[in-house]
Amino acid sequence: MLIFKTTPYHMDWAELNDQDYLIRCGKLLPEQPFPAELMDAVEEAEEAVYLLENGGPEFNEAVTELTPGMLSLLQDMQKFAPFENTLLMNTVFQMVTMRPELRHILLCNTAFFQHMPQTAHGYALPKELRYPEIQRYGSDGIYHQYGSRLIRAAYPDQSDRLITVFLDEFSASVAVIQRGIAVECSSGFSKLEGIPGLTSVGSIDPSLSLLLCEDGMSVDQALQVLTLQSGFQALDPQLMRLDTLIQNTMPKEHQISRERLQNHLLKQIGSGMAGLNGAQQLLFLTTSLEPSHHFLLDLAKRLTSLGADCMETPLLLDNGLLQITTSNSKIKIHALEIYPWVVLAQTARA
Repeated sequence: MLIFKTTPYHMDWAELNDQDYLIRCGKLLPEQPFPAELMDAVEEAEEAVYLLENGGPEFNEAVTELTPGMLSLLQDMQKFAPFENTLLMNTVFQMVTMRPELRHILLCNTAFFQHMPQTAHGYALPKELRYPEIQRYGSDGIYHQYGSRLIRAAYPDQSDRLITVFLDEFSASVAVIQRGIAVECSSGFSKLEGIPGLTSVGSIDPSLSLLLCEDGMSVDQALQVLTLQSGFQALDPQLMRLDTLIQNTMPKEHQISRERLQNHLLKQIGSGMAGLNGAQQLLFLTTSLEPSHHFLLDLAKRLTSLGADCMETPLLLDNGLLQITTSNSKIKIHALEIYPWVVLAQTARA
């Protein structure tokens, strides 16, 4: 299986075998030809999988088999995530041209949030501007859905009210889930709403965007500043990955940024708990569990007023969950290490 997913800067690709072992991987830069190693993977692929960052209102299923008639629809998705969706669209077109006989599968990161209630979806805009496509879409839905299903399988009687927190090298996001359905999220129309990312600004006063344009920036220039020149890296120029802030061996010069991230996460978690009238489960999803358990335990201890009774030493369970709270805790808190390529492969197969 050959899988493609975008980052704020480039396209990542990976080839996995039937047992989800990584065979080879690499990066694809915008407007660059496929490197030789990727061309070899393309020739050997039996199916191709693409992760769409934002599918707008049209792509409302987590998994869709792409047909030739859907390519024009995919082209319309550029406005929802101009860089990521455009880069993915160009890659899909190249793949379909080179290997039209392949099974081409599209995964959509925003589909999980399509069924949020209107109170969570909509913006308070004038009626004439409330177009169907202007709404809150959320982000990282494939991973939040994966975590939700795992918790519901492990705790079928104690998982109706769940909050999931996803942390990777570029961003952090929160999903509020009731009976397996997302009802609220930290991100909005794009990742510019919500928790600041490595280079994206997160939620700001909307007038600041207008001020940038009023001062002479074009819309594209303002978007560049807000998505690629802001965030934690703007505050902490030595920071190369957002998940560095959750590492046990994090350099001391990043401490203020770490506290900022904790503060943003706590606000989103607290808001989610209020919306659920109390959560039964809180799950952290991270790509590096062992190096980050001190950060997660510290964050959990700051939730004691909400019913968290933390263990001194978290316990790794047989199903891969790291149990952070005691069995008597009012809210159960776990962490899970996920491998994004494997999650995407398993989602595509499902």
